[in-house]
Amino acid sequence: MLDAINTNINSLSTQDNLNNSQMSLSKSIQRLSSGLRINSAQDDPAGLAIASRMTSQLSGLNQAESNANTGVAMLQTADGGLASATQLLQSMRGLAVEAANGTNSASDLQSLQSQITQLQAEVQQISTTTQYNGINLIDGSLSNLQFQVGANAGQTINFGIANAQESAIGNGALTFQGTAANALSSAGTATAAGSEKSTMTAGTLTIQGNGQTQTVSTTLASTAQSVTTAINASSATTGVVASASSQALLTLGGSGVVDFNLIGSASANTTTANINVTYSSGTGVGNVVEAINANSGTTGITATAGTTAGTIVLGNTTGANIDVETAGKTTAGQISVSGYSYTQSATTGLLTQTANTATALGTAASATAGVVVGGNVTFSDANSYTVSTGTAAAWAGTVSTTYGDVLQSVGSINVTTLTNGIPTGANNALSIIDGAIANINASRASVGALQNRFQASASNLQTAALNLTSSLSTEQDTSFASETTNLSRAQILQQAGTAMLAQANSLPQGVLALLR
Repeated sequence: MLDAINTNINSLSTQDNLNNSQMSLSKSIQRLSSGLRINSAQDDPAGLAIASRMTSQLSGLNQAESNANTGVAMLQTADGGLASATQLLQSMRGLAVEAANGTNSASDLQSLQSQITQLQAEVQQISTTTQYNGINLIDGSLSNLQFQVGANAGQTINFGIANAQESAIGNGALTFQGTAANALSSAGTATAAGSEKSTMTAGTLTIQGNGQTQTVSTTLASTAQSVTTAINASSATTGVVASASSQALLTLGGSGVVDFNLIGSASANTTTANINVTYSSGTGVGNVVEAINANSGTTGITATAGTTAGTIVLGNTTGANIDVETAGKTTAGQISVSGYSYTQSATTGLLTQTANTATALGTAASATAGVVVGGNVTFSDANSYTVSTGTAAAWAGTVSTTYGDVLQSVGSINVTTLTNGIPTGANNALSIIDGAIANINASRASVGALQNRFQASASNLQTAALNLTSSLSTEQDTSFASETTNLSRAQILQQAGTAMLAQANSLPQGVLALLR
């Protein structure tokens, strides 16, 4: 249209192309200067939404990784406190071993207890002051702590740390007595020597621990020793360990010849030693104790002088029955035998020993044949467990029910306690401390496993964040190679368009030739 002046189509078309190339040039310059392919929603609406979601996810992953590393630091702090508690318990155990030695005087035991008391206080101090960011870690209050270890809701690790206070760690103890009433039975005059049995009955014991169940059958011939052997055969499965002991109190009356048979064995009372010595209330029981101990290799029974004049404590650490028989014997000094009842504290789990009413054995051959004292079985485990006596009580006098263990805690340790001259306090302390160390070891194992889990989680989050960063880069970052090409193209088009616009604007001047 060379004959039109008002409408210059070539110029308008060139301006349109020039505007397009200008927009393309501006977009390329913006992308190259920002490094982003998407700078506003108009660049790529769908891509912007995807990139925004990825950015949120990436931010969450980075924070979750930081959370996991914080969890590792917290657990390291807890493990340090538990390690310190273990060292204190080891020191306490060494003192308990020293206290268990029979050469200690009462003042020596008190000095050892003073040291143990300070260690008990320090265990308590550590358990209540081990903190991370003001949070108590090992006093039992950290029962369910949540760590956010993912970018989304619900991606958490929940954990707790067991109580390490002195009142919460120790040995779970439970004791069954040979009999419930007085821990002895009299066989009467009609039984043959060696035929007496303790009052354990036919029945079952069911032990449940560590998620496992064990059943032990008992009969009239069972002893604490045989039951303990059966229980310990499955200790690796249930975690429950049993120990047995038998103890009887022999009381001598008057002075004269003391003549009796002493029998001790695992099941049938067949291993016999005759004790025949002269006793004088004026000189004491030393020669009788000596005679009994001279035969301990045969009977398994040892003797110590009792705390009351004329008394002798008989003991068998295997839990075999202790049988004292006078059938066919003539003795000038009357003999009485009693067992012991044990009361277990519901708070400390410790046992209190009380001598039962004695059964007198006569001074003539026709007198009462003998007395059998049954042994006791003590169960222990650092973890909780139960023992059920089944439909028929395995021990006379017990009811058909289930018994739970009672915690003997580190706080209850007292090595000054002596029972019939035996350092029972120190012996109990060893069991308690071993249980407490097992408690701490279990806590440390749990803490260590959690540390490994947090570290694995942090590593996984780091990998996920790396991969997501790569995806986000693909989605929103500028491709400099491609965009540089677009920039060059837009620049050339811009320059060419400018030149062509000048040409297009000069075309209407040709109309002037028609006016000449």
